[in-house]
Amino acid sequence: VFVTGEAKRPGGYIISGLSTAFNALYVAGGPNQRGSMRNIQLIRANKVVATIDLYAYLLKGEKSSDVQLQPEDTLFIPVAKNRIAVKGEVNRQAIYELNEKEMFLDTAMDIAGGLKPTGYSYRIQIERIKQNKEKVILDVNFSTEKKTPLLDGDKVSVLPVMDLQKNTVWIEGEVE
Repeated sequence: VFVTGEAKRPGGYIISGLSTAFNALYVAGGPNQRGSMRNIQLIRANKVVATIDLYAYLLKGEKSSDVQLQPEDTLFIPVAKNRIAVKGEVNRQAIYELNEKEMFLDTAMDIAGGLKPTGYSYRIQIERIKQNKEKVILDVNFSTEKKTPLLDGDKVSVLPVMDLQKNTVWIEGEVE
């Protein structure tokens, strides 16, 4: 089988007749930093016969997109699209690749493992480059604006809950 495109070690591989697409991707080192993890194409007789999404496997252990390989199959890893960064008070900080239907804040938060207990949901910041000429920072109240659309290249920051005490009175010194 052949692994081409944005693989860490592209090339031809001789593998067991019982091998699957996941086995071949493992041998080739998987996608490189530019490679897609959501749109890997299995090409057989010059036709795309399956599209492999590694997120279901990596995030949930689900192997439904794994496919049995045949001699002369090619796995093509294209360049990733729709990448967003999620950082701050989430359980899995990383750069994620979202498909077209997932380009919303709530999906990004789900893939990132949700907010930590210390994450402030009333103010999440989205840093965005607008029309390749200016940087814009959006403040989003996640508790009411979960379906906020995201764009390729957005950086989502979940800020921590402020360490302020409310409704507190301190009295010091000599008082009765």
